[in-house]
Amino acid sequence: MATRTPPAPAPPRTLRADELGTPHYQRLFGAGREVTIHWLTFLVTAALVLAPVVPILFQSVRDQPLYAAGGVFTLSNYAHLFTEAEFGTIILDTLLFAVLTTVFALVIAVPMAILLERTQFPAARVIGQVLRWPIYISPLVLAFGWIVVYGPAS
Repeated sequence: MATRTPPAPAPPRTLRADELGTPHYQRLFGAGREVTIHWLTFLVTAALVLAPVVPILFQSVRDQPLYAAGGVFTLSNYAHLFTEAEFGTIILDTLLFAVLTTVFALVIAVPMAILLERTQFPAARVIGQVLRWPIYISPLVLAFGWIVVYGPAS
């Protein structure tokens, strides 16, 4: 009897890019991957924002410090806040500061935007990059810079 050798296995077929198709991911709660990522991002952000806010709001309606035992729920803290004589002055100062800051920013920003985008200004690209610096520099670094420049030791 003659022995037959099995045929050699066929080489693996190489797929072209257009034959691969779109990968199919398992759906979480019946939603697509993008929706799941959006909701997870929202939930993580909400948790990071609410984590410090909830204890502050809880403390605002107690008459004892948060770490102290006992204590009663009360609105006397809010009554004390709104009946202070300086409270109205603080609110007006805050509103005035907000309005003046907005007006000052618009007085600078609108002409700069028109100058850099609607005209053939020679240094428009460089000035545009310089105007983006506050976005890239940390607010903490900016605050320390203002303290150094206008602090009592400067």
